Amino acid sequence: MRSGHGWKCAELKNIPPTKSSFMRGWHSVRHFLGITAFGINAVSADKAGDVLIKPHDEKKSNQQEVFFVSAGLAEFKIDDEICQAAAGTFVAIEPQCNRAVIALQAGTEVIVIGSPVGRLYQIPNWDKLD
Repeated sequence: MRSGHGWKCAELKNIPPTKSSFMRGWHSVRHFLGITAFGINAVSADKAGDVLIKPHDEKKSNQQEVFFVSAGLAEFKIDDEICQAAAGTFVAIEPQCNRAVIALQAGTEVIVIGSPVGRLYQIPNWDKLD
């Protein structure tokens, strides 16, 4: 990582998960870069078929999420619909929608950015350091 007064720079491959319980391929971008205004993390796949994002919704947190496929090809299951997204694709998902993401190619990388609608971001319990 490189940094200076008011900035940090890091390659995704060098950003580890903050907890050993996090899924394989998880990158704790928010923690590593010291971001507190919104959620941002990334996940990468070793092989096709790897689960990148487990099925869930954001009803409780009321968080909108934007996913950016930075490499490879990912399959998004959003409620009962399928959306394939190649590198360079953004996918925006509202809180009430159930979502899951699977890598369709080895090396697929997905960046996840989120924040709650209508209120300030607060670090969720699952992402707090013990």
